[in-house]
Amino acid sequence: MTNPIISAITGIARGFELELVAEGVENEEQACALRSLGCDVMQGYLFARPAPAAEAHAWLLEPEQLFRTLDTATQRDQHTGLTA
Repeated sequence: MTNPIISAITGIARGFELELVAEGVENEEQACALRSLGCDVMQGYLFARPAPAAEAHAWLLEPEQLFRTLDTATQRDQHTGLTA
């Protein structure tokens, strides 16, 4: 089920041909719902946890490092029951 406010906001953004960025996406269910509403740009814990500037800089230099980190975090979270 999609929140009617989010549906309205994404509809308005599409109507004005704006690019919409969703913030605070924490799980795959939220990402799928947002994608189905036309939101392709998202940020949140699903993609990366907050990090010190030096670590973020390292991600920019080696983006594949981010995906390795996310894979490890996802596996850890699934093992501990922190994700759906």
